[in-house]
Amino acid sequence: MSDLSTHRIAAALGLGEGFEPFLRQLDKAGEPAQPLPATAAAEAAELLTRLGCSDQTVADTLATWPDPERDPERWWLLERGRRYLNAAVGDIDADGGVWPQLPEALGLPGSCYYLQLYAVAAPAALAWYRQRGVPDQVSWATLADVARHEAIHRRIHGRSGIDAPGWMTLHARAVIYELGRLQFAPMHIGGGVEPASWYGAEAAAALGDGFRPGDLIFGVHIPAGGSLDPEACEASYQEAGAFVDRFFPAGAGQARRLATCSSWLLDDQLAEYLPPESNIVRFQRAFELVPGWQERDDAVLTFVFRNRGVDPERAEPHTRLERAVLAHLQAGRHFHWRTGWRDFVPR
Repeated sequence: MSDLSTHRIAAALGLGEGFEPFLRQLDKAGEPAQPLPATAAAEAAELLTRLGCSDQTVADTLATWPDPERDPERWWLLERGRRYLNAAVGDIDADGGVWPQLPEALGLPGSCYYLQLYAVAAPAALAWYRQRGVPDQVSWATLADVARHEAIHRRIHGRSGIDAPGWMTLHARAVIYELGRLQFAPMHIGGGVEPASWYGAEAAAALGDGFRPGDLIFGVHIPAGGSLDPEACEASYQEAGAFVDRFFPAGAGQARRLATCSSWLLDDQLAEYLPPESNIVRFQRAFELVPGWQERDDAVLTFVFRNRGVDPERAEPHTRLERAVLAHLQAGRHFHWRTGWRDFVPR
């Protein structure tokens, strides 16, 4: 496929100017040292099935599998995408890249691209987890998040695909771990996480251990589905604390291990609508909220109603949370995306 140019690929697939960074990163990744084997499609189907994807999704992934001769442009995206992700396996400081959804005009072949990419990239993540001694149950539970996101995509769009494909590349790069109810992504302060922007440079410096440039912290993420049962969450923090001690031992001078979360679920305005004993309010209380926020009504509507572009004037609420969200927006108010931090085990 070396005779393909990014211009030809963009023209053939209808990828406009907004896709230029995506194509540049794949072009820079270069040709794979070993091409995908003839068995790749069958192996992908087997992996997606084991990870819990629906039969329809697996069938669509196979039916739209690109052929290197008939579909050279989509084949180029698949091979280069795998090479890009495999090159960053296990590297928490690597550039994760940009991963936009392909144009609607491509139909099912376009929406299945990220399913195919995930399936061909994930084996390298599994091998890396295994090499480090990560328990198989953790590795497989982590990668099985793809089944949640293909189900979300189907609910929103009515066809196979992966919701939030950029998020799922963390799993394919083995830089996230599902430990009980919650997921944890290790990162270094300075790699896009800046406590000085939370508190101001002097205040962040005064907090010291755990807040310094280069310190290792862990992003907390909440998989879709299931409740935020406080006991389950605390068990997850306990499990993560032991996991971190084993697989991410603290560097010199860092004894404090912090978990940080950025989410609309940390919006303390929700406490105006939900009872103090609600799981969401109790989840919030476990974190020290940092000053400031972003307005993110779109994120709240998407997550609560699982429907991008939902009209709050026409949406029909069925749960206490849905009613609270609509009441808040209809009152002319906005939801906040907040950040908080906590110790793995309360001090």
